[in-house]
Amino acid sequence: MEESEAKAQLINEIKKLRQRIAELEKREIEHKQTKKALTEGEEKFGAICAAAQDGIIMIDNKGNISYWNKAAQRIFGYTEKEAIGKEMHIFLVPEKYHKAYKRGFSKFKKTGHGPVIGKTLEFLAVRKDGVEIPIELSVSAIKIRGKWHSIGIVRDITQRKQAEKKIKHLNAVLRAIRNVNQLITTEKDRERLLKGACENLFGTRSYHSAWIALWDDNGKPVTAAEAGIGEDFSKIIELLKNGELPLCGQKALFQSEIVVISNPLSTCRDCPLARKCKDRSAMTMRLEHREKIYGILTVSIPKELAGDKEEQGLFKRLAEDLTFALYSIELKEERKQVEEEIRKERDRLQKYLDVAGVIIVTLNKRGEITLINRKGCEILGYPKRALIGKNWFDTCIPERFRSKTREAFQQIIAGNLQASEYYENPILTHSGEERIIAWHNTILTDKSGNPIGTLSSGEDITQRKQAEEQIKAALKEKEVLLREIHHRVKNNMQIVSSLLRLQSRYTKDKQSLDIFKASRSRIESMAFIHEKLYQSKDLTKIDFNDYVNTLVRNLFTTYGVSTARIKLNIDIKHVSLPLDKAIPCGLIINELVSNSLKYAFPANKQGEIRITLYPTNENQLELIVSDNGISIPENIDFRNTDSLGLHLVTILAEDQLQGEISLNRTEGTEFKIKFKELDK
Repeated sequence: MEESEAKAQLINEIKKLRQRIAELEKREIEHKQTKKALTEGEEKFGAICAAAQDGIIMIDNKGNISYWNKAAQRIFGYTEKEAIGKEMHIFLVPEKYHKAYKRGFSKFKKTGHGPVIGKTLEFLAVRKDGVEIPIELSVSAIKIRGKWHSIGIVRDITQRKQAEKKIKHLNAVLRAIRNVNQLITTEKDRERLLKGACENLFGTRSYHSAWIALWDDNGKPVTAAEAGIGEDFSKIIELLKNGELPLCGQKALFQSEIVVISNPLSTCRDCPLARKCKDRSAMTMRLEHREKIYGILTVSIPKELAGDKEEQGLFKRLAEDLTFALYSIELKEERKQVEEEIRKERDRLQKYLDVAGVIIVTLNKRGEITLINRKGCEILGYPKRALIGKNWFDTCIPERFRSKTREAFQQIIAGNLQASEYYENPILTHSGEERIIAWHNTILTDKSGNPIGTLSSGEDITQRKQAEEQIKAALKEKEVLLREIHHRVKNNMQIVSSLLRLQSRYTKDKQSLDIFKASRSRIESMAFIHEKLYQSKDLTKIDFNDYVNTLVRNLFTTYGVSTARIKLNIDIKHVSLPLDKAIPCGLIINELVSNSLKYAFPANKQGEIRITLYPTNENQLELIVSDNGISIPENIDFRNTDSLGLHLVTILAEDQLQGEISLNRTEGTEFKIKFKELDK
């Protein structure tokens, strides 16, 4: 019994032992896993810290550095071996912060709290080479084995601080530029402008000092201004008076870009201002516009900013704005001088104009009177002071003509002088009387050739116009009388033609009838001319094409010939003849066409009659009358023949027209008459 109980108890102990072994094995496994995880965590932490761009520093409870990553080495210059175990405040913190650090750390190592814990601060730290650098520090507290440790994240903010400093400086420069530009728009005095510009450049803390010197075309100093320099600037003035320049000015004269003196104290030892630029640089730029150098602008600036392109760009813009302001002031001074000269010249010109016997008036582009002479005032009936500045069209032009004269004025201003170089229009005097003036106009321009107004001289032609109207009325009466004469001559010729027609009815002899018919044709050819002149607007010439068509078609009717059998081709374009040329030409055409109708196409033969009249290159007219029928026999000399018609043609061509006549019998009959045109 006892043995079985002992055995059972032993078995039970074995089970417990096995359970204990299993638990220990489980714990061993968990310990290994935990150790592995911890190792991996440490490796990850180490990798992260090594790759971090910010410095990571751990301080133990005694104030010694216990962790130091690669970024910390890059920031401070110490290797991990050099840093581990060193006291933080002695190693990295400037001496002026040591007491404050000790007070804060004493509290921290007991409580885990301190003035910097959980905060991000900016302060100076010391690098291995002894240079102080600005850093950003974030500090956190951790408890390890019951003791407080701190972890600091350190970032070198040197570049950021430099950028902030640069931005601050550039903003100051921009404020200075803005202030100078405001000054430029309001200040018209050159000396006050320069002084104000220097004070703004210095007063906004954009530059440590600024000075400007100007000289004339001969190199002699005109004026100078400064700010931030004081009494030492008088030495610069003396240099300028002696025709000398400091080194920066000498260089600026020979280059258009900015001159940068990095270390004036060593480079410009002879310059009176070198001591003023200790630990600073200088920038100089010549003030130049349109190839004219007005002077130089010089400022002192922090060394680290002297080579900055953006800084130089702003400085160059400032110099250009200031130069343009000087140019504008110079222009205004020149304009004042020119205006004074113009005023004197105008007074002198006014004296000359006042002795002229015609109106002389100048208008600006708005049509306002800027000058008028004594004769103009006399004709218009106004004193001079009442006209100057008044609108010419509203004051001196009758209302019904204002639109037209304004349009002529605008054409002149636009450069279309030919359209309105001379024109006539009435003017309205102070008493309400209208006077007709003949104007000659020209354009007034500035130096660049841009129109600024008009100069007009006007002659009073009222009496001449009245005389012209009387002459026109007399000419109108004569024209009516001349038309009546042509009308009566035409009627008388038609009466004669009618008498010949009546007489021919009582004649049975064919030869006599032919004579009557030929005579009637000749009379009617002359009557047509007088009829055309009576109907024409121009009583001195007739449209010969219209006349010939009427004449020849009447001949076709007289001889009972159809244009379907004998074609008629008339080629006379834009020819007008005076009476002394039209009558002989008409009689010649009458005789030659009559001959063609009577003899050229016997037995109802078909054919063509052609009449042409055109100018030649010899300042002559050429009349051709031809047909393609039976030609005049070779044995007949048209100059010596019993035919009254051909004899009449020769006389008319050679005596009346003073021309030349020729006959061509190659293909039918062609008469060609050349005679001079009317004198031009």
